[in-house]
Amino acid sequence: MNGGEYELHFLRALGLTLLLEAPLVCLVLWKGPWRILLAWPRRLACGVVPSIATLPWLWFLGPWLLPSFALRATVGEPVVALAEALLLMLMARLPWTRAFTISLAANALSFGVGLLVRLG
Repeated sequence: MNGGEYELHFLRALGLTLLLEAPLVCLVLWKGPWRILLAWPRRLACGVVPSIATLPWLWFLGPWLLPSFALRATVGEPVVALAEALLLMLMARLPWTRAFTISLAANALSFGVGLLVRLG
């Protein structure tokens, strides 16, 4: 990709990620089996901040450390899920297992849809 094209592709991916992950995280925290009392701005932050904090690392540092897409998918995505779980644990005051389960579900959703978009 030439100058600016990669960044535009990243912004589209970030938008899709936020469109998929934020509602899922917010919904699980609000109505899911582990619902917790959080004000809606904090719930929204739990849905948005982890993705904004981790996706740039995967997209811009990931290709240097893990040059193939397969490596980024098998190593980078789980690292992102762990980092996002840690952020969820701190932001929502969730136990680790719950934060990791929510993070894993959100990341599986966005990775799966992203893979469909990439292949389609």
